[in-house]
Amino acid sequence: MASLGRRLCCHVIRRAMNLTRVSDSAVLACVQRRDFKKWERPYRSQMYKRRLEVGPEPERPRSAWINWNYDAEIFAFGKRLGEDFDEDILRQAFTHRSYIDKEGRKRAELGFGADLASLELQDNEELTSRGEEVAHRYIQAFLRTSYPYLPEEGIRGICEFLMTEEMLAFIGSNLGLKDLILSEDFPPLESTISKTFFAVIGALCESQSEERAHTFVRDFILPQLIGKDVNEMWEITNPMGLLTDILTAQGHPAPEARLLRESASTTVMSLYWVGIYCNKELIGESPGETVSIAEEMAARESLKNIFRTADYREPLKFGRRGENFEVDFDKVNLSLEEYVKPQQSVRDS
Repeated sequence: MASLGRRLCCHVIRRAMNLTRVSDSAVLACVQRRDFKKWERPYRSQMYKRRLEVGPEPERPRSAWINWNYDAEIFAFGKRLGEDFDEDILRQAFTHRSYIDKEGRKRAELGFGADLASLELQDNEELTSRGEEVAHRYIQAFLRTSYPYLPEEGIRGICEFLMTEEMLAFIGSNLGLKDLILSEDFPPLESTISKTFFAVIGALCESQSEERAHTFVRDFILPQLIGKDVNEMWEITNPMGLLTDILTAQGHPAPEARLLRESASTTVMSLYWVGIYCNKELIGESPGETVSIAEEMAARESLKNIFRTADYREPLKFGRRGENFEVDFDKVNLSLEEYVKPQQSVRDS
């Protein structure tokens, strides 16, 4: 039986390796043994324990490797993004004040004079300020044009979500900024990466134009809204009260909440479906575990319909769809305070 299994195994291996005229012993010799030597297992176990005791290797910058070429990486960065940067300005965008100070201290410790110790480098503070201003202005204008009925509080909430250090550091790291940044700390902090990202936007303004920087912001920052609910980026403490104030200011009667249907109300899996009516018309509905929760969620759905930010609205225009999308930089949306004013006073203002 064993010899039959051995011959069958050799036949399968011979067919797989296309060894048609090789003997069984030669086929078995070609197959590597899966077991270890007696001395090899304790040796590997000991080496594994030592590796655990030492811990992981510290993260090293990409410049620590022998095949690093900073000039080539700077050139490739712009080409990879499809942008034409001025290389000197782009180098300045990646240079932080902490790096200049560190290199100056090193030269001073080596005994160089004050003139020799100074570096002919410029930090990216000015480019950072320019890039942050351009990005903030374009994001607000884009959101106001895309959501013309959303109050200014919502526009600011979305803008703050996009301009956080965590978000900008995430975008910058995926664009390859981490290895190109010249700073004292490594790995760079989130604040350092976010400032460098703004500096890259400022460098693009200086190298090409502000319109090209707007396209850069539209292509890399604004797409972070895909799959997100913009209504959750700003807080509404009392949605039913706000809905009542808005409808009253528009000359409509106060909204009415009605229980549309319920399911399993006597169990822990209870479900209630509440609708909000105004002028005998359904303006919003939503489910909830309790009647109060369902009423609050229905009020929020009604506000979404008023502000035109419901889930079924047209998606934002990015990429090729956004090439002909004209952004109005002079437009300012109404605030919540203006929303709840009588409609005539809003028109007069």
